[in-house]
Amino acid sequence: CKPSYGPMQRLFAFGVIGKASQKGRLNPQDPSTEQVRNMLLDMFVNSHLSASGNLQDVPSFVCEKYMQALANVALYSSSWPQGWEQLQPNLFQVGRGSRTHATLALTFFRNVSEALQSDDVSTLGAPRRKSLQQHLKASSQDLFQFLAGAVVSWYPGAPELERAALLLITELAGVLTLKNFLAADVDSF
Repeated sequence: CKPSYGPMQRLFAFGVIGKASQKGRLNPQDPSTEQVRNMLLDMFVNSHLSASGNLQDVPSFVCEKYMQALANVALYSSSWPQGWEQLQPNLFQVGRGSRTHATLALTFFRNVSEALQSDDVSTLGAPRRKSLQQHLKASSQDLFQFLAGAVVSWYPGAPELERAALLLITELAGVLTLKNFLAADVDSF
C-alpha cells in the first residue's frame, strides 16, 4: 500500500486488508500479519499515507478506510492491547502532532467501538469482545483526556476533529457505562 498509489488504489488495498482481517484470513501468529500490522502503524506514525508526507493531501475517504483497516487488524489479527502494546500509546502520542493525526486516532477508537457493537459474536468471539470492552473501560480516562486535549486545547475549532469526537462519543455510549462518562467529567469539554 505505497503512498505513491492513487487514492482509489489505496482505498481498495485498505478495504482488502480490513476485510481479510475481519474474515480471519490474517492469522495473528503469521509473520506476514506482523508485517501488515507494522506497515499500518508505520503509515500513521510517519505520515506515510501521503507521498508528500502531508496527511491533508490524503482524501478523507482514504483516511477513513485506512483507520477501518487498522482497527480491523487490531481487533481480528492481533491480541491488542496485550499483543500490540505500542499501538495505543503511538496513536495518542502521534495524535498530538497534528489535527489530522488526532482525527485519525479518534476514528480508530470509533471503529473499534462500532465493531464491538455490531460484530456478531461468532466472528469476534465473546471472550475477545469482553476483553476489548474491559480494555476500553479501563483506558477510558486516557481516551477522554486525549479527546478533550485534541478538541479543546490543541486544535480548537477544527470541524473534522469535532465531528470525529462526536462520532466517537456516540459509539462509546454503546460500549462504556455512564459511570465511565461521569468519571471523565465530559461536561468539562
